[in-house]
Amino acid sequence: MTLFEDAQHPVLLLDDDSFICLNEAAKTRFGRGGMNGHLTQEIADFRMSENTKSSFSKNWLLPEGEISFEVRLKAVTEDKRKIILEFADTNDAEELKNSLFFMQSMLDSMPNPVFYKSPDGKYMGCNKMFERYIGLSKEELTGKTVKEITPHDWKYQCARTDMQILGTGQLKPYESVMTMPDGTVRNVIFSKSLLKNEDGATDAIIGTIQDITERKKAEEKIERLAYYDTLTGLPNRQLLLDRIKIMVEHSRRNEENFAVLFLDVDRFKNINDTLGHSTGDQLLINIANILKTNVRSCDTVARLGGDEFVIVLTNVDEATVSHIAGKLMNMLGRPQFVSSHEIFSSLSIGISMFPADGADGETLLKNADMAMYQAKEQGRNNFQFFSGEMNSRMVNRLTMENDLRHAMDRDEFFLEYQPQFSMETGRMFGVEALLRWLQPEKGLMPPSSFISLAEDTGLILQIGEWVLLRACFQNKEWETMSGEKIITSVNISAVQFKQKNFLSSVRNILKVTGCDPASIELELTESVLMTDVERTTETLKGLKEMGLKLSIDDFGTGYSSLNYLRHFPIDRLKIDRSFITNIMNDQDNAAITRAIIAMAESLRLKVTAEGVELEDELETLRSFNCHDIQGFLLARPSSPETIKQLINVNR
Repeated sequence: MTLFEDAQHPVLLLDDDSFICLNEAAKTRFGRGGMNGHLTQEIADFRMSENTKSSFSKNWLLPEGEISFEVRLKAVTEDKRKIILEFADTNDAEELKNSLFFMQSMLDSMPNPVFYKSPDGKYMGCNKMFERYIGLSKEELTGKTVKEITPHDWKYQCARTDMQILGTGQLKPYESVMTMPDGTVRNVIFSKSLLKNEDGATDAIIGTIQDITERKKAEEKIERLAYYDTLTGLPNRQLLLDRIKIMVEHSRRNEENFAVLFLDVDRFKNINDTLGHSTGDQLLINIANILKTNVRSCDTVARLGGDEFVIVLTNVDEATVSHIAGKLMNMLGRPQFVSSHEIFSSLSIGISMFPADGADGETLLKNADMAMYQAKEQGRNNFQFFSGEMNSRMVNRLTMENDLRHAMDRDEFFLEYQPQFSMETGRMFGVEALLRWLQPEKGLMPPSSFISLAEDTGLILQIGEWVLLRACFQNKEWETMSGEKIITSVNISAVQFKQKNFLSSVRNILKVTGCDPASIELELTESVLMTDVERTTETLKGLKEMGLKLSIDDFGTGYSSLNYLRHFPIDRLKIDRSFITNIMNDQDNAAITRAIIAMAESLRLKVTAEGVELEDELETLRSFNCHDIQGFLLARPSSPETIKQLINVNR
């Protein structure tokens, strides 16, 4: 009798002409002795026959007034002499009806598909968005299991996860794919929870679906940008080095040789300047295809950038390498027709061999590069193996290294600062410190010409410390003068960041300069962050504990792993200028930029777009809700005095 006693509505058991049993709800509603008094005269209404309706409405006069009830009848015995009556207050029924209508309207207004099903897996209802995803109406869906509504494989995972959440009470959101009624495949995230009653028993499984198809596409594009050249689709430098590292381990284990060929297209700049960049790009695509089709599947063809390609040939000797290099030069020497132009091209190839010419990818590439320049000096359109006598470039390198060592003592370095502006207010809120080298004999040297050498030689440690010290002193001076906070961004090299004393060095600089840590933002590249993640995390936490801000520079050009953004204490993403250039016309760049901004918003990160040079680029970024911008359109790198004037104007 538990269900009878616990029923929320009044329930009575009728035997012939009398009520023989009432539940607590009936006793409370009608009075413990009043049921016969109220209803005996109308008992004939409850006798069941073939014509009796299973439910009907009726009014009764109770002490509190006339009440309308909906009466439901169910026979207990075959002769229908004993029947069960359930009384539902029509006001309660209407309220329930309105409540259910409200709940369904609320579900239908939700942008994501929502469904609910019984513990045995049968659908009980859904919203309109789920109907569109399944291609069935709620009425067609109700009472069916997932295996009955779709022929596609996602039904098995759905059924398994139903069993899992019913068994454990918990289920993490999981990714899946759904085939839509029109045949398109969508990437989705399923989230499921249990709806339980007051007794703790499960009444239903409630599920929601989040469509992440566009996000997945953007992630795939970002990931592809991290490892593949956008023009030719070949592996880029990062993926090339990864493969060489694997090849080094394999060749050591099997005592094999492999070759690294560094290829440069002769006089490519002349082709570009004469026939235009579009023709030059198409020529590079043609060359990439020729290279791929003339090596084995186990070999690697990569593009480093510009007109430079690299091929890694596995398990070869010098004779085989010479044959392949000659074959490639012969193939590339044939005329190519590009954009109605007949183009004759040639290759200069430098070759290094493992293990004779290097034990790691960087060394093998460097030596093959040196051999390639020797091939150019020999008249181009030939190949050269690396040898110890190739010292011309090394001499130049040593000369620049010597100049770098003296540059600090001779006070040849100085800093310029490029303003950064808030998109919302239009005001300058900060600057990025940029290193400059005025070499007495060679003039102003761009950072790209010496930073790599400074990192290779370790000189970047001294230079980087000087840059941070000068930037902090300058920031302190500006803020003291203006009384306003000026965020100063400083680039930190990978070599600096990896030093054991990096945190103490930064702490000492802040102490010496008296600079507010909250006014300094350290810019790190993605490749820096992804090296030794555990140690990187500790260092980043140490910097944050000092009160410093942290940003990822050139976001989207390195690893672009979205996972680390959730774990590293980053404040800002700086979108690389390669995505900003012509963003209003390049749909891919626009999609990636929009995805980065949206992702940053969801992670509560600020976003700065670098390299903004056109008004149209600015307006496009504004429509994407980009937070901040930096570029020649608004301000070029300037001296500290010029920045001081801008700060005064800002005030």
